[in-house]
Amino acid sequence: MTPYIGQTTILSLVTAFAFFVAWRMSEWNLFFVTPVMWVFYAVIVFIGLQYDVFWDNQKICMKASGKADTCISYDHITHVALETANVAEMASESKPFRRIAIYGHSGHSQSKINVSLRHFRHADITSLMTSVKLHRPDLELPESF
Repeated sequence: MTPYIGQTTILSLVTAFAFFVAWRMSEWNLFFVTPVMWVFYAVIVFIGLQYDVFWDNQKICMKASGKADTCISYDHITHVALETANVAEMASESKPFRRIAIYGHSGHSQSKINVSLRHFRHADITSLMTSVKLHRPDLELPESF
């Protein structure tokens, strides 16, 4: 729920301001738009909460809304990189803007797990990177994120 605190605060302030203006002007049409904003926001939050990255002693997995789970065993990780979304990814909002990308293979297919730097707490990302380093000391990992 971390990335949504700021957005919730901003939307709450906009709602309070709309209420204040509607009350002072006795014009409630503006205020009645705010429930529509909250419905759209609730849908975005619901979709965002379907995204999760988890790991254990064998593998790292990503669960994303509307997609099959992606798992990469530590032995199959090829490299880890700090990435920023390109223009097409930003427009489609298909991937996190700033992310740690974990690349791997299973047989002859490539896999990729995106760890959003916005959705997850810094301590959790550090814990994940520590786990990767523990299982794969040969990999070069991003130093700062």
